[in-house]
Amino acid sequence: MQAQEETARGIEIYLAVTALYVVSAFAANRAMAAIEARVRVPGYIGEAR
Repeated sequence: MQAQEETARGIEIYLAVTALYVVSAFAANRAMAAIEARVRVPGYIGEAR
């Protein structure tokens, strides 16, 4: 990547981007789970396994 070539902090940049991705993916997952729980159809057995 360009950031790694232009700076001496390639590993730190990749770790920061990875951490931001993990945090944003987890936040999106929790938000969608909350939306799913709110709009769940009563009587629908989608959760039973």
